[in-house]
Amino acid sequence: MINRTKGWGLCLLLGISLTCSAQGQEWTRFRGPNGQGISDARTIPVKWTEKDYNWKVKLPAGGHGSPVWVNGLLYCINRQGEILVLKAAPAYELLAVNPLGEKSQATPAVAGGKMYLRTYSHLISIRGRMQ
Repeated sequence: MINRTKGWGLCLLLGISLTCSAQGQEWTRFRGPNGQGISDARTIPVKWTEKDYNWKVKLPAGGHGSPVWVNGLLYCINRQGEILVLKAAPAYELLAVNPLGEKSQATPAVAGGKMYLRTYSHLISIRGRMQ
């Protein structure tokens, strides 16, 4: 059985690795810009160790969704329905935690300058500077 906490951390780490090395290519939806889970990054090693990580952190409340990267920021939803906003940089920096008011297991999506979030019973559209 997969440890969900470790699974979430690995998912976040993989998302960070792919997005930070994608040379400006934004992954604003599940499986990347073309929906195929393929990045044009050429510097990600096939095998890696702890020394290859920029950082690794246990996120509060875990989660099932993937992070999305927009304008140098990572957005993740945890199981408690909080949006975690992280700076995609060599050092870990949590910029904000925004509660949605109910639980979620979804991946945020970004289109047309808006972020779309799904909780257990609502679909939420956030306007902002996503482009």
